[in-house]
Amino acid sequence: MEDFVTGFANLKNDACLQFEISWASNIEAEKNYYQILGDKGGITYEKEEKKDSMLIIIKRDEDQFVNIEPKLKTDGYTVTEFGHFVDSILEDRIPFISPPEQAVDIMKLIDAAYQSAAQSGRQVIFD
Repeated sequence: MEDFVTGFANLKNDACLQFEISWASNIEAEKNYYQILGDKGGITYEKEEKKDSMLIIIKRDEDQFVNIEPKLKTDGYTVTEFGHFVDSILEDRIPFISPPEQAVDIMKLIDAAYQSAAQSGRQVIFD
């Protein structure tokens, strides 16, 4: 099993997705980092072990960029995908954080990454 993967995907709506995922990194602290970049602004979320979460929103306001850093609640209950999944089973309801259709799309992306790697990094197109 691989312990690190990186990839790039062009989406049907002309957006791009770049990802790096590792479960066995030799790093100082575990860190989750998400970033969405657009032509009118962007958002960055960062969560590092033993530190408060950080959220930065940058948006264009006429000819300027505005930096917004909301205070995140750090002492409240955080819903995890796994916890939500277990609660959905116990309460006999369909999970909405990670619906099954989303899992199928992720599996297709993973399969495409393996196929691309097997073809010396060539682009793979799938539906």
